[in-house]
Amino acid sequence: MMADHNQLADYTLSERNLRYDRLPRAYLNWAQPFGNWFEAGVTAEAVRFRHEVRDEGSRLDVMPYVSMPLEGSSWYATPKIAWRHTAYDLDDTLAAANGGDASPSRSLPIASLDAGMFFDRKVSFGKDTYTQTLEPRIYYLNVPYRDQNGLPRFDTNPMTFSWGQLFRDNRYTGPDRQIDANQLTTAVTTRFINDANGRERLSASLGQIQYFDDSRVVVPGETAVEQGKSAWVADVGISPTKRWSINMAYQWDPKYRRQDLASIRTRYLIGDKGVVNLGYRYRRDLTEQVDFSFLYPINQTWSVVGRYYYAIDDRKLLESIAGVQWESCCMAVRFIARRYVRERNGDLDDSLRVEFELKGLGSAGQKTESILSRAILGYDRDDLYLVPPSSLEDDDFDHSLDQIP
Repeated sequence: MMADHNQLADYTLSERNLRYDRLPRAYLNWAQPFGNWFEAGVTAEAVRFRHEVRDEGSRLDVMPYVSMPLEGSSWYATPKIAWRHTAYDLDDTLAAANGGDASPSRSLPIASLDAGMFFDRKVSFGKDTYTQTLEPRIYYLNVPYRDQNGLPRFDTNPMTFSWGQLFRDNRYTGPDRQIDANQLTTAVTTRFINDANGRERLSASLGQIQYFDDSRVVVPGETAVEQGKSAWVADVGISPTKRWSINMAYQWDPKYRRQDLASIRTRYLIGDKGVVNLGYRYRRDLTEQVDFSFLYPINQTWSVVGRYYYAIDDRKLLESIAGVQWESCCMAVRFIARRYVRERNGDLDDSLRVEFELKGLGSAGQKTESILSRAILGYDRDDLYLVPPSSLEDDDFDHSLDQIP
């Protein structure tokens, strides 16, 4: 049982700009293997959407499935069949806008096949021996069309096209929309793994989707997927040492012969706590940005923090942070000066924040740790192990410009 509550941080905006509160939200994920070759399971979510000024409603999304996870020493194949049923209970105002239907629903099957192979060989560079892998993979997805124009859209947006989306059964973030699909992903990954310590020094992936039919399910403002091939998606991760890492992503559209995305992020770890990040991101017709951030320890208790986040295409600062913090075993004090985009029209705002924290008991003053954790990747060293390999690219809803909360 969970709950999401949103508050308006920018009072120049209206309440209508807030996302829906999900109060309450219950989620279930159950899977049961039967022997080595069969699995059954179900994912389900029940949520009540609440909002101060927008129409409200409830949604139940249930998706039972069966799959056959077949595998050998150098291959795997997982056929899967699911049935997705999504039902709503809408308040009177929203039902009236929906033609008087207070209980719309949608049901459809989802069939997929995920298969791949593993090859490896030994290679040497200088005195080091590596295992190089070659991992071809295919993913076929078939989903019939269902008219979903009569369904509300509470929390569902198109995802940004990325490596992870090559193997998803839906290109939307929520269940209010389920794509229709007849498509095949082909991809390949190679890795170089150090035999002495098991560290992955290099990984490189390349993939593309073949769409056999036009997609008919779209949301307002979204470009429909047409029959043909998607952009090529490349993803590269390099770790020359245990402290240096470089992540790159690139997308090339062969139909229009143009690049859709290019990004690179480098990271250097300083001691046990420090980090320096430098990144660049380009998305065609949407944004071109550079991002520099750091946490630099002066000694065991004092450190300085900073960020410079700039939109090249708009020639505009998105966020800058400069600060200092003192931390001991029992308490911490943080002071930061911040300039950032707060309003939708792009105006900049300035703030000074001070926070006093007694560890394990709470804090007083303005929250700074959450701002720094978001702005500086690696501010909390444990967060580095939760970050996907794609550089700078959020696998989330599509947005034309990152808004700084």
